[in-house]
Amino acid sequence: MLSRTMIGVWALLFGLSALGILPLACGDDDDDDGVLAENPNPSGSGDTSDDDDDTTDDDTSDDDDDGVKTAFVVYPQGDVAEGNDFANFIERNSDFETVLIVETALDSANLASADVFVLTPDTQWFSPADYDAIHESNIPTLAVGEGGSLFLAAVGSQIGYDDVVFSSEKQVRVEDASHEIFTEPNDLDVVDGETFSVMSDLTALYPPVTDDPSNSGVSTLATPVSNTARGAIAFESRGYMNFGFDFETDNLTGLGADLFINCLEFLVTQ
Repeated sequence: MLSRTMIGVWALLFGLSALGILPLACGDDDDDDGVLAENPNPSGSGDTSDDDDDTTDDDTSDDDDDGVKTAFVVYPQGDVAEGNDFANFIERNSDFETVLIVETALDSANLASADVFVLTPDTQWFSPADYDAIHESNIPTLAVGEGGSLFLAAVGSQIGYDDVVFSSEKQVRVEDASHEIFTEPNDLDVVDGETFSVMSDLTALYPPVTDDPSNSGVSTLATPVSNTARGAIAFESRGYMNFGFDFETDNLTGLGADLFINCLEFLVTQ
């Protein structure tokens, strides 16, 4: 027979559990240690190992497919304002979550939770350890402006800085209107050959080389209006896309903003 003291203890524990202060039959969920338990039911209790397949938001660092898309925004050392500009823009205009990371910390950071990288225009890529961290992760990357183009050149991409042309154009010509970057999730309602402004302010354009038989795996999706032998937006099949404009996000037109978000959405499917 249980003593009155034991009965009182069990009653207290049950009461605390009912209030949500103590978990009932729960493992180490929500402890951010990177090890979350196998969940035999979707309630989040009873977890015992990693990579569970639950459907509730009961953890923050397991590897389940919870539908949350995360963009790692990579910014240059000393310019977190540029990183914040892009991160805030992405979160305002999409359902992506963002993580800010300075480029000089990439070689020591845990990048496993990234679905896509966004490289801001002023990144510099002096250290092989930093650009190799992204290159070896096999995570899709949206390389923006000059900084993005420098990264692409550093990792040996065919759409990088080595053969860049500088321009001050704001408009692009659509080369493949059926491509997802023009249709999903934002329908830009454009046709092949149509031109539109990406930016509302005069900002430099750094188009990569266009696709040709020697550039296998490269697709040119938009070109500068004045030079259709170049590409303003190009995709390389190993998961790199060049968004060839230097800009602050408030300089994007409505179509330009939709296009940028569509590029992110496309990349996470690769």
